[in-house]
Amino acid sequence: KKGVLDWRMNVDGIANNIEQLVAAVPEGKVDVESFFLSGGKSNYVTPAHYNLVTQHFENPTFGTIAEAGHWLHADQPKEFFDKSLEFLLT
Repeated sequence: KKGVLDWRMNVDGIANNIEQLVAAVPEGKVDVESFFLSGGKSNYVTPAHYNLVTQHFENPTFGTIAEAGHWLHADQPKEFFDKSLEFLLT
């Protein structure tokens, strides 16, 4: 639909190329600005994951959308867009 933010994943493309995707992940810590956004109503991301992220990324930024579950972009599309854009523009 034109004019509407939409999220689509190429699941077949990911599944068919998983080995290449995994091989592209660098070893050690990645020194790039990174943003990890999770839903406040989801138990998919736990505090243990924050420790894992900080083992692989230098100075990651974490955010939460309180009224979203696992599917942030579908549950709270405006807040997802706003928080993502805020990170990208700062």
